[in-house]
Amino acid sequence: MFRFAALTAFLLALLPTAAAACPVCGFGEDESRGAYIGTTVFLSLLPVVLIVGFVFFLRHLMKVEEATRKDPVRSLVREQGPASGFRRASGVR
Repeated sequence: MFRFAALTAFLLALLPTAAAACPVCGFGEDESRGAYIGTTVFLSLLPVVLIVGFVFFLRHLMKVEEATRKDPVRSLVREQGPASGFRRASGVR
């Protein structure tokens, strides 16, 4: 398999016009080149942003779980709110 890949790369190096797989990379107009670079940057950063966001979300969940274990009564007050058991005098919630 390695020999086949090396032979293919060598043959394509002899024919530079056939090796140019993407016409946008070097031969596109300025507008399309900017869009190509912009989408490349966006798609390169997207996985990093998603992974970092997921890690922060898990960290938040771990902190909430730890706080719940330390003081379960206080966590109930946080969930329901301090005045959840009281109703207004007019009867409207």
